[in-house]
Amino acid sequence: MTTYGLVMRTGRLAQLAATFSGRVTAREGDWLAFAATLALAVPELVRIGSRTGSSGRLVMSLAILPLASVPLLWRRRAPAVVLLVLVCALILSALVGNGGLSNIGLLFGLYAAAAYGQDRLRTLTGIAVGIASTVTFGVLLVDDATGYPPHIAHATVFGAGAAWLLGLAARNHRTAVAQLQQQASRLERDREEHALRAAERERIRIARELHDIVTHHVSAIAVQAGAAHSTSRHRPERALETLAVIERTARTTLSELRTLLGVLRTGEVGEAGTPPAPLRPRPSLAALDELIADTRASGATVEVQVRGLPAVLDPVIDLSAYRVLQEALTNVIKHAPGATASVLIDYLPDQLQVIVADDGQRPGGTETTGYGLLGMRERVHVAGGQFHAGPVAGHAGFEVRARFPR
Repeated sequence: MTTYGLVMRTGRLAQLAATFSGRVTAREGDWLAFAATLALAVPELVRIGSRTGSSGRLVMSLAILPLASVPLLWRRRAPAVVLLVLVCALILSALVGNGGLSNIGLLFGLYAAAAYGQDRLRTLTGIAVGIASTVTFGVLLVDDATGYPPHIAHATVFGAGAAWLLGLAARNHRTAVAQLQQQASRLERDREEHALRAAERERIRIARELHDIVTHHVSAIAVQAGAAHSTSRHRPERALETLAVIERTARTTLSELRTLLGVLRTGEVGEAGTPPAPLRPRPSLAALDELIADTRASGATVEVQVRGLPAVLDPVIDLSAYRVLQEALTNVIKHAPGATASVLIDYLPDQLQVIVADDGQRPGGTETTGYGLLGMRERVHVAGGQFHAGPVAGHAGFEVRARFPR
């Protein structure tokens, strides 16, 4: 066999081993390596058997062949042991003059050492292959007729290095794929966690909005209904006015609830295929007069003072300031009936300040806990502001103070 033919055979076999290792199962790859070694040994056995007086060599070759092929069935699980056995088989083959039988098996062994072996085995094998290839190639350059076995020389120079490099490439590819799979799994977990956190934040936001809307308006309706009931006999016209306020407050509540929940019903049509009613704009300090009017209609006395020039605010700050003001006035209606509430909206150059104070006495102590205050505090902190709520120093009453950056 010519040098070119041996190079082509060993190179192609190494490429096939690298390709099959990624397309078949581990056990199937072992059996393919074993079968390829046996199949490619047949021409060599036929060549030996066709020679006169070579029966002894043929018997020795047949005895060595299992040693050069069967260990390949364990090349993935024990690459170091398999490589050692294959090297021994190659030495025995060289001693009897039939080293070609073990060349192919050794290539698969080198591939397995680079692809599946530990770091130490891979490094030592690479060094050995490099040294052997360099020395053998140097010998061939000096004198190709020195008696050095040609099959061993050619396989060492060309096939061994190719097999080791292909095994290393397969290992690197397998490691890269595993890293990509881990990264994909990590990204998927991060995406799920992000979605859960986003859903939790949205749930809290909706719960806070529902609390602000329902608490304020339902409290106002309750107070107004009580006033209508007490004046229905002696001042029926006053009771009718109060019922009108109740109707307007209820409609406002429904409109704000529809705005809040509208995103959950996107694309839904109304009865008989009609489109849903238009959504109410998100409340803001622009609706301050309406909020004060509704609070006064509930029987509370409210004094309002606005300082500075109103400016366009960040939507989050605008909504948060409105909800804090709304919740504070609701607390006055609920916890200090008959008290006078003072509202201050102060547009400072670098901040917006909202203060709601009353002069009423809270029954059962001061109002320092509850979901209303917690919701206000969370709103202000989310907007990057500062919040304080507590009794008014020096006299009866309660004060809510919020500051927002501008």
